[in-house]
Amino acid sequence: MSLPSIPSSHRTADVRRSPRRTWWRTVVGAAAAVFLAVSGTTLAGGPANATAPADAAAVHADAVHADATSAQCLTVKVQSSFWQDGPDSGGVFRDIAITNSCTTAVTGWKLVFVLPPGQTFQQGWNATWTVDGKILTATPAAWNGTIASGQSIEIGYIGTWAGNRQEPDCTINGQACDGTDPGPDPGPTPGPTPGPVPTVAMTSPIDGSNLVSVCAIRLTADASTPVGTIDRVEFHLNNQLVGSDTSAPYGIDVPPDHPALRGSARHGVFARVVTVSPAATADSAPVGFMLVAPPPALMVIACPSSVQVPAGGSATMEFTLRACGATPGLNLTVTGDAGIRVTPLVLPPGSREHRIIITADPGTAGAVARITANPDSGHCMPASAQITVVPPG
Repeated sequence: MSLPSIPSSHRTADVRRSPRRTWWRTVVGAAAAVFLAVSGTTLAGGPANATAPADAAAVHADAVHADATSAQCLTVKVQSSFWQDGPDSGGVFRDIAITNSCTTAVTGWKLVFVLPPGQTFQQGWNATWTVDGKILTATPAAWNGTIASGQSIEIGYIGTWAGNRQEPDCTINGQACDGTDPGPDPGPTPGPTPGPVPTVAMTSPIDGSNLVSVCAIRLTADASTPVGTIDRVEFHLNNQLVGSDTSAPYGIDVPPDHPALRGSARHGVFARVVTVSPAATADSAPVGFMLVAPPPALMVIACPSSVQVPAGGSATMEFTLRACGATPGLNLTVTGDAGIRVTPLVLPPGSREHRIIITADPGTAGAVARITANPDSGHCMPASAQITVVPPG
């Protein structure tokens, strides 16, 4: 597999580097591109729980307590390299040099970025990194809390972007990163009174569920807006945009070999609703699931094995024959509470994937049924899925 190219970059300022530093940045940049664009994985916990290098735990006690005079000694140069892995999304690598321009050493520094909309932090190095909302903060590691006169230290991080490629605002020890005085803090600026906002909620998969790794993963969500029009609902798997739907019911299928699923058995997904007139976005609460290996026996597999259907609505699922040695036809039976219907009930032979539609009558919230798929020939064992009817909306 070839390394992904970085099609464009944005340089905010020139940073003078030795050949050794340039070699180091090239290697780390290539590794960062592979990390985000190929593996599709992120650190455990995602961008809301940023991590630091393992050897950065022992930070100097005075590392973040610098006076106003020392703050004016430090300037920051940021070089950002972007690459694209979707129509309007991708990764970003930021190489950051902090320079002491004064005649004495400076002990203690604190770098703060305000991340632009659509950007996230994934992993950093040579600093202790923390994230609070859109505020990304770097403080010294155990070895770089003091910057000698005329010297620089280099830190950096990789992240993701969606929408427009923008540079973050930043301060170093309370001063603007270019060394200018930002002036007195004017205090919070009154904003417009919040108006009605759109809402979105994941409906599949169920939080905490186990999904068989040979199944396509069905991602679905309910979305609504009191004003404007829903343009699309996006689905973000392990903080990677994997697809969107423009009409209700909102849902996509993610193949089991998708790059976003590589590297871990545990996964997280959330939905984002995007509206126009007015433009707004909202994210759902995340849900987690685990991929498990298929059983060793020859059997039909239900994808997924547990389905929630809104009363008065419908949902889809699949029965797959990927673990069977043949492709027999399937006969479906429904047992349990009334008001739950399945179509079709007879699935012809010759295919390894069979999608069905499950419909729940109005007023059946709380009903539970089980669908069983019985092969019409061969030695493949049957499979079943539990259907639960939930309140609409």
